[in-house]
Amino acid sequence: MASPEVEETVEMEPKVQHLELFNIEPDGEEPKDSGYKWQNLKFEKKIFFEKLGEDIQVPSDIVKAYPHICLFSLYHSVQAQGGFDRKVDWDVVAICCSLLGFPPEELKSLYASLLLPFERVEARKTRELKSLGIPIWWDCGEYISPSNRGVRFRSYPFSKRTVAAVMLRVYQEYYITSPSRHDFRVKDSWIYICGYKPDRFIKIIQNFK
Repeated sequence: MASPEVEETVEMEPKVQHLELFNIEPDGEEPKDSGYKWQNLKFEKKIFFEKLGEDIQVPSDIVKAYPHICLFSLYHSVQAQGGFDRKVDWDVVAICCSLLGFPPEELKSLYASLLLPFERVEARKTRELKSLGIPIWWDCGEYISPSNRGVRFRSYPFSKRTVAAVMLRVYQEYYITSPSRHDFRVKDSWIYICGYKPDRFIKIIQNFK
């Protein structure tokens, strides 16, 4: 439960338009670890396979011939060259993925069948997020308790425009569709970007028109 001071301040705030959050100051202090746990390689790999889904699997005969094959490495090796639609050097991709001897055209075909649809979707999402100034990992966090006192992140270095855009997305994609708004929970990645304590974040969301 929020402290009396925060409780009183938030409840007295008038109803706000979705993007009129610019005068609401963040809570807490900037964390020493900078909060970028959502960008380390281990976490990126976990999120990649969650988004990709369990139905996307490398055929067993290819796995048997190339046991080191990894869709995460394959995807990022192609992205490092600009994506499938660019002039990809598939020999370089094979080297980066420890797939020496994998015929380039077959590797290209494998990527097209398993990962190209995923690439198209992610490219569209990334363009949309970048246009709003939202980091691509904004929604990759874990749910935390509204009364969690250990999470006191500051919205540095994110702009107030980014904070407003993230809160609007949370409101539209999570809050108004929540079956139980009374038990609504927030993700630590939202808290890091926006800079509010969990209970205050929820109260601001509830104050949207």
